[in-house]
Amino acid sequence: MAKRYVIFALVIVLLFCCTSCTQRTAALNDNSSNDALSDVAPSDIATSDTAPSDGTQVPSESDGEAESQANFAASSRTANDTGTAVSEPDAVFTASNSTEVRGMWIAFFELYPMFDVGKDFREEFAKVLDNCVESGINSVYVHVRSHCDAFYDSEIFPWSKYVNGVDGTQGRAPEFDPLEVMIALAHERGLEFHAWINHYRVLKDSTDLSLLSDDNPAKIWLTDSDDSNDLCVTECKGGLYLNPAEPQVQRLIADGVREIVKNYDVDGIHFDDYFYPTTDESFDEAHYAAYRASVSSNPLPLADWRRANVNAMVGAVYNAVKSEKPTCIFGISPMASIRNNYNTVYADIAAWLELGVVDYIMPQLYFGFEYPDEKSRYDTLLREWCELIAGKPQQLLIGLGSYRVGSTDSYHAEWSEHDDVLARQIEMLRADGVSDGFVIYSYTTFFKEDELSTAVRASVRNLTCRNSGD
Repeated sequence: MAKRYVIFALVIVLLFCCTSCTQRTAALNDNSSNDALSDVAPSDIATSDTAPSDGTQVPSESDGEAESQANFAASSRTANDTGTAVSEPDAVFTASNSTEVRGMWIAFFELYPMFDVGKDFREEFAKVLDNCVESGINSVYVHVRSHCDAFYDSEIFPWSKYVNGVDGTQGRAPEFDPLEVMIALAHERGLEFHAWINHYRVLKDSTDLSLLSDDNPAKIWLTDSDDSNDLCVTECKGGLYLNPAEPQVQRLIADGVREIVKNYDVDGIHFDDYFYPTTDESFDEAHYAAYRASVSSNPLPLADWRRANVNAMVGAVYNAVKSEKPTCIFGISPMASIRNNYNTVYADIAAWLELGVVDYIMPQLYFGFEYPDEKSRYDTLLREWCELIAGKPQQLLIGLGSYRVGSTDSYHAEWSEHDDVLARQIEMLRADGVSDGFVIYSYTTFFKEDELSTAVRASVRNLTCRNSGD
């Protein structure tokens, strides 16, 4: 019965794509000259090949992740070591006494130092969670697969190199199961635990297969004697990615999610904004040519076909989650710009909402109120997402960028001039009456120990830790 349901759902996904992608493309491209390239938000940079209209160069990697890693590396002291120095709140919210989601992203690069020799991972992660609870957080979104690997015991993916410390080797098992420990520690504190996955990324900034363990599915596809599966993995921008067009890849991603939900007491599965890594037509030209040859008439344009591939994967993952544990939720955190999601990474959020294959959407609104381009300001973007979700049963959660605090970039100067930007963003999303909460990116940047960050943290705690009766 479950298998028939999954097949039926995927058929519906593909039929929906074929009948509506072209109309949606026309709508989103309407008046495109007014959108220009300034619509590219920092979180949009991950896979966009474009630059802002102001002429500045866009980094070739995810701006949020890169800047957070830089902040993490530069920080000599974290709340893990020193604790926070803010006043005690009147009352601390927990997941049980508030329906508002107040989350924290905890990335792989924040986890792996906890595995270093001489450190007790349980104690280190417990400190992280305690700091979150003291700041009114009720949900954590924790990396469990960042590079076609696993922070847990998997029969599908190899152990992540990061579970063996900074200089670890992929495929080598630790002495305990980190995911099992993290879930237990989170639930002990009344925190929801959401397993965060990068679904297509294999290697970033390298194509060296020696960095992959022999049981990594990407390496198996590239090195076995079966030439037919070589296109399951493709090179792009100096890295390796799973090919969204390949049905074997779609099954692999869904099976990996099913394994987590079946074996671990996670509250949710969480994907971020890594979809197609490029708009270059050569990326999947062989697959697209085969598709065009397989249809008798009216093949989908390349962009619509790519969106259909992503939609099929999202639908398969949703059904994998629900078939194992109906109460487990599945959501995606896309880039800030609805148009750039659609046109540059082929993520059709409107289709996901209409098809009912996500439980929430969490756009990464990493802009302030004073960004030079008004279309990319926080209040403008928030309004657009509220309009998109209006009348839909799914939740709208807002991704907020604490990594911006202290920015010296002239386009984000307000983050160093004011200590209440995050707090005002939380107040605005609460006032709109549409969004259901927020998640902060990321832990290390939020808990930095400089004077400005401490003031920012205090202003946020004043909102998250006082009992407002919700």
